[in-house]
Amino acid sequence: MPLNFRCLEVVEKALEDSIHSFWRWDSADRRKRVHSLIELRINELSAQLNVVLGAPIPEAGWNVPMTLAKQRMLETVPEGELTTSYERYLERSSPIVDLFEKRARGNDRIRVVSVADALCDANTGSCFITLKGVNHYPDDDHLLVKGARLIAPLTGEVVRFDRDPARESSLLSNIESK
Repeated sequence: MPLNFRCLEVVEKALEDSIHSFWRWDSADRRKRVHSLIELRINELSAQLNVVLGAPIPEAGWNVPMTLAKQRMLETVPEGELTTSYERYLERSSPIVDLFEKRARGNDRIRVVSVADALCDANTGSCFITLKGVNHYPDDDHLLVKGARLIAPLTGEVVRFDRDPARESSLLSNIESK
């Protein structure tokens, strides 16, 4: 292979590696930048509004509908519910939950909703992917409407905190006029 093509391959590989590491979530530098931006936005919003922050939902780690379909086709559907590890959920979600809780401490305009209260059981060490045989995920890390209904009561309780209808009306008018 001519030297120019070999050089090009080396440069392309180096660029690919650097771009990959720049966009990786597990890059400490990127995580720090993203968290700083999230924190900045939370501060901006909470200076004017009550803010409700929803903790991440448990990730299945696999495509749930595809897995269920394969299990049904192969007649290998397990007894009980499909679950994922509660410990793994806490491990994956703790950096953002810690950030949310840090921002909420001492700021009565910020509330954090823990979806684990509705979707996980610390006693069994599991987070439910299916509940009563019903799938709540369209993929591996988002909730279907029926799954969102499980966390809605938690969110509803928090959303009603410290409401000031006159202030909300004024803020909405300001937003609509822009």
